[in-house]
Amino acid sequence: MSIESAPSHTWRERWQKRGTLMGAASEGFGTWCLAIVLCVVFPCLPVGIDLIRTKHLTASGLLVTAAVLSSTYGCSAEHNFYRALYTLTFIVSIIFCAFGGDDFPLVFAAGLLGSVCILHATERFWWHIVWDRPFPDFLWRKNS
Repeated sequence: MSIESAPSHTWRERWQKRGTLMGAASEGFGTWCLAIVLCVVFPCLPVGIDLIRTKHLTASGLLVTAAVLSSTYGCSAEHNFYRALYTLTFIVSIIFCAFGGDDFPLVFAAGLLGSVCILHATERFWWHIVWDRPFPDFLWRKNS
């Protein structure tokens, strides 16, 4: 009695199958990374360019950036928790920029901008990894 062996797959076929599985498993993470780059990193580029050009940051520049980002992120937020936090960071940023300006502590201004960015990154994590929504966001809505 002979034992038939299963057909042997080539090295390339085995790696293609693994690549397909890894690609499908990481689709949400890749979408989240793309959303973070386009929605968080790109809007913060003026701050980075200002730092490169002038060799220093200003608190008012960070506060204005935090206010603009929190207002635009608040428009796309789907839950009141996020809307409330974006509104709060907008108000705090505007008040401190108007009354403190560049005399305001740079560390606090950077922390406020960082908190807005982290808040949006968590919201995007929920959308693109947990709910598996595509990016750009309008792709998940169906035309009626």
